Amino acid sequence: MFNYKKAAYITTGVATIGCALLLATPVFASTNKSHMSLSQDLATKYHLNEPSVKNTIKQYYKTHHFKRVSITKRLSHAAKKGIINQSQETSILNERKILSQKLVGLKSLTPTQRKATIKSIRSEAKTWATANKVPVRLLLMR
Repeated sequence: MFNYKKAAYITTGVATIGCALLLATPVFASTNKSHMSLSQDLATKYHLNEPSVKNTIKQYYKTHHFKRVSITKRLSHAAKKGIINQSQETSILNERKILSQKLVGLKSLTPTQRKATIKSIRSEAKTWATANKVPVRLLLMR
């Protein structure tokens, strides 16, 4: 037995989805056409001068974003606080150099190999930190 209500619902749904796809296609095509930077995008959208927008963005990042504190400064601060001593500070820096050398060739590996290698390097670093009585967070900080 044919149900006219179901047929009407299905037809209306298909028509709605089709119209939505037709209307959305030009929107997606125009946004993926070119990769514009933030300054270019703002300049074109609000009809502004692009160099002045770029300079404003640069000034904002200089004044409002925190600069990352270097690792040596963090370690010296931890040494001043008494969390670690001076010899531990130098050993942490040396161990970090060794860890960074181990991480150099990871880009050529497959994602699963990379994940396994990082996991093993991380566990080695943790065992080194516990053996040298160093907080792990000071060795693995970014």
